[in-house]
Amino acid sequence: MEISDNRQFARASVDLGRAIKLHAEANLTPSGIWAITALVSGILLSTSVLVGISIREGRRAKHHHAVDESSGARPTLPRRDGRATGDADLPAD
Repeated sequence: MEISDNRQFARASVDLGRAIKLHAEANLTPSGIWAITALVSGILLSTSVLVGISIREGRRAKHHHAVDESSGARPTLPRRDGRATGDADLPAD
């Protein structure tokens, strides 16, 4: 692949009222554009993985909560020492 020196240049300005003025400039080579493309692609792919995992874990937690309610069992809660409390740890009636 031949790397050329054809640079891409962009300038943008935004005025938000009288007090805020934003100015930005970019001067990129073709290889710089490819590098930015790779970074953005990596961010988008990792975000989609995180969203997929959170949706799956949310469904799993919702399913376990529904199972606990249907069986009448008390839900387990985390304790400070890391163990879970359940019916076995509660005093007998």
